[in-house]
Parts: sequence; C-alpha cells; structure tokens
Amino acid sequence: MTIENEVIDGLFDSQMLTYVRKKYTNQMTYSWKANGYSEYDQGHWNTQVIHKPRFLNNVNLADTPTYNDLPEIQYMWNNLLGAFGQPRGLLRCYCNGYTFGTDGYIHIDERSDHQGVAYETVVVYLNEGKWEMDWAGETIIYNSAEEPEFVCKPAHGRTLIFNSQKWHRALPVSRVYGGLRTIITFKTCDPNIKDERFYFIKEQTEGIPHSGRDFFTHSWNVSMILQEQLQASKTTCLAGLYHAGVYGTVFFDNIKERLSRDKVKEIIGEEAENIVCAYSLLGENRTQDLIQRNGEWTDREWGRLLQIEVANTIDQKGINGPVNQMMDLIAEIKTKDEL
Repeated sequence: MTIENEVIDGLFDSQMLTYVRKKYTNQMTYSWKANGYSEYDQGHWNTQVIHKPRFLNNVNLADTPTYNDLPEIQYMWNNLLGAFGQPRGLLRCYCNGYTFGTDGYIHIDERSDHQGVAYETVVVYLNEGKWEMDWAGETIIYNSAEEPEFVCKPAHGRTLIFNSQKWHRALPVSRVYGGLRTIITFKTCDPNIKDERFYFIKEQTEGIPHSGRDFFTHSWNVSMILQEQLQASKTTCLAGLYHAGVYGTVFFDNIKERLSRDKVKEIIGEEAENIVCAYSLLGENRTQDLIQRNGEWTDREWGRLLQIEVANTIDQKGINGPVNQMMDLIAEIKTKDEL
C-alpha cells in the first residue's frame, strides 16, 4: 500500500542533517533536469548520493557496496524504514538544490509497468533555521485532474512521503531567499520487485577475498565505472558486473560455482555473456593483447573488452599509461561503432 502525502517532523537528528547538507552540497553540479522530456527545463543543482545502475531494474541500493560506505545514509534509511513500518527497497538516493531563478518543473518520478506496486518518493528538507513564508520553495503534488492536492513547506528536517507516480514539482524560491534550497530524496519500492541479475552475481561473488575487499565490491565498482566514467552501453555494464564472477580469469579463479554458458546466457542474455566469456579467455598479457588486438574480435567486441579492462584497471590501480592507450583506442572504435 502506497503512503500518500504524509508529513513527519523530527524524524532525524538536526546535526546529522546539517552534516548531510554540507557534505552533498559541496558535491553538486548544475544542469540536472527534473523533467528530461521538457526542452525548456534548464536544470538545477544535483548530486547522486548513490548512483542508480541504469543497466538493471529495481535494485535495492541498500544491498550495494556503495551503501556500506555511507553511514549517514544508513542512519537516515533505517529511520525511514521505521517510519514506514514495513519493508521497502531503496531505488534512488540523491540531493537537489534550487536557487532563485532555478525552476522545478512538473514531473513523475516512477513510470513503472508493475501494476499495483507501491512506489514512494521521500523528500527531506535540509536547510537550517526557520523557513519564511516569503521564501516560497514549497513542494506541490497534483491529482489526476492536474489540480494541486497537497502543498508542503520546506521546513528544516521535515520529511514528506508521497506516491512516486503522481505529478509534482518544487516551486521556485523567491528573490528574497538568497541561498540554496536543499533536499535529499529517497525513492522506494516493494522490496520483492527486484532484478535477479544483480542478486545472482551478488550471491556468486560476495565474501570472496579480492584486493583487500570482496569480489562483489570489485565487480560492482567495475560496472559503475563503465556506466559513470566510460558511458558504456547497458550490455557492457552488465558484462562488467559479471566479468570474472562466473567463469573466472587467468588471474582470478576463486569462484563459488562454475556455471555453464547456457545458464549465464539465460541470466544476462547472449550478447552480454559473449563479452564475459571472451574476457575470461584472455591470457596473462591481457592488457597488451587487447591493445594490440591479438584476437579475432569484431570492432564492437574489441571495444567492449577494452572498456571492461579500463574499468577493471581503474578500480584496482587508478589511471595510468595503459588506460590512456586503451581510451584512445576506444575513441577510435567509436568513430565506427557506438559500442
């Protein structure tokens, strides 16, 4: 059952909210759009607290390695779960900021095909002190007749929970207010609606030691480097998540269960599995073999293998000479193939 337009004050410690605001305000960049379908949306300030894996569907971000490194988000999410009084999955977590002259356009947060599934948006207002009425900046939620049905003042520490499938917007702050109206947002869902591709590889690789952490953390990092830094395709990101966890490689063979190719294709699809298999067969001179194209790969296969090797190298060693060489090759391949 979806929570509709509920306001809770005092759910979080004020000092913790100040810490959250300062930490994530410093990470914000401009141009994130509330409504990507509207050409006139010029964007606002934003930072993704936990990047959503766009190559997967409905992953509970509380199950990801990134979540484990964010105690302030764990504190807030645990408090929210207590307020919900029922299990929820965390689909998104980000901070938004609005200044005078920055408009918040009407939009819907969740356009899911899952009928009857509850999705909520949770907004926590972070600005300290009393919020004056002349400053504006209220959140407005609309009904099916496109009429305002609920208005929430952005008071410090206030939590607003509403149906993610309803139209809503942040009203612009007035010229009287000279600061940054800041919120942290959590998007939630029924935890039973989840992408089994993520949970399968998590079970397959979690707890296996690898470079001072577990292999699942490494696999997750590779996939997110592919998504965020290399802007790789969904297929490549998915292959990066599985890159050594099902077949192993010449450097890593400590896997829980060696799966058949048919089984892996059934889980992640033939195209992603082909890349995973090709990567697992690379030898001890893997990086140089890829640079010199010592394999019978199409341009697309070669480019995707290079992308995974770049992400793998960045996660383990950071930027270095071979990464630059591989990135130059990837750029050249992209002139012929989108990858």
